[in-house]
Amino acid sequence: MDTQTAITISHRVSELTQLVTGYQAQYGRYYKISADTPLTAVALQQAIFNKQVEVAELLDSDVRTKPGKRWLEWWRWQETLDIATCSELARESNHLIACCAYHDAQPEGQSSFAIHASQVTIAGMLHPDVCCTDFDLLEEIERVHEQMPDY
Repeated sequence: MDTQTAITISHRVSELTQLVTGYQAQYGRYYKISADTPLTAVALQQAIFNKQVEVAELLDSDVRTKPGKRWLEWWRWQETLDIATCSELARESNHLIACCAYHDAQPEGQSSFAIHASQVTIAGMLHPDVCCTDFDLLEEIERVHEQMPDY
């Protein structure tokens, strides 16, 4: 993990916050997808999931296999992230930038532990399916999906 990657994570978290806020404003925090759900809600929920995947892809691979459990497991009672979790993600991604910048200035220090801990915390706030995703397989699924005809 380096400072530029941490900044990119923070940017992705900002984009995620925008998506989540729009979803929550339109459909509510505890909205459940059903057979009569508008396609826009389904698409927005998928966009939120995909943005979490983008964040997870930027984390070190060892972090993705063992995310932290510091944050409440929101996925147990709601289908998508909420604004409060996004706010915590934003705070932690800013902390990750600070840890990386500190490490850049003092590489002989012990900041690598803080960098790792911050990444573990971020991974723990994302849906567990995004951290355990085989990203190569996910890209292949997306390619196949894009080639499928619309019905």
